[in-house]
Amino acid sequence: MVVHHAFAWGLALSLMSHASAQSAPEAVKPEVSVASEGSGARADGHDGVAIQRPRARLSDGLNGVMIDRTMTMIGKTFYRQFSQQRLDSPALRNTSLSIHERPSARWGSLIWITEGNTVLYEATLPPRVNDVDLYASSAVTTVSNQFLRRKVLEALQDDPDMAGDEF
Repeated sequence: MVVHHAFAWGLALSLMSHASAQSAPEAVKPEVSVASEGSGARADGHDGVAIQRPRARLSDGLNGVMIDRTMTMIGKTFYRQFSQQRLDSPALRNTSLSIHERPSARWGSLIWITEGNTVLYEATLPPRVNDVDLYASSAVTTVSNQFLRRKVLEALQDDPDMAGDEF
């Protein structure tokens, strides 16, 4: 009886995944199945070894990602306050947003928050750090309202000819 190299490789992979399952339970392990010679149908591989990997679904993308495009201390403070306060909002918890800043020595910093290509909030922060948390809480309520309003309008508009990002 001849042992195929692919069978030995599959067995080694199975043993390694079993060993890693004991040390790291959250790791994704491939399932290894070996087709016997007596069964007329072989698995995916011509040598009798098939490795099945979990398939990615379309909804497995990143949700709730915050991108920090701020430069100054005031912008970074606004980003931290906004990202902490948005976790309390159920509408913004799983929404991917980016916060941008354009600093100005005379007027403070222009801050805007976008989701994709849509600007949801825009404000000019004063150069004082004390008022940033008020602006952040105002931004959370405004962005949440804008996001919900846009989602409701998208749900009510049923036009198959219009693309989602207008491209």
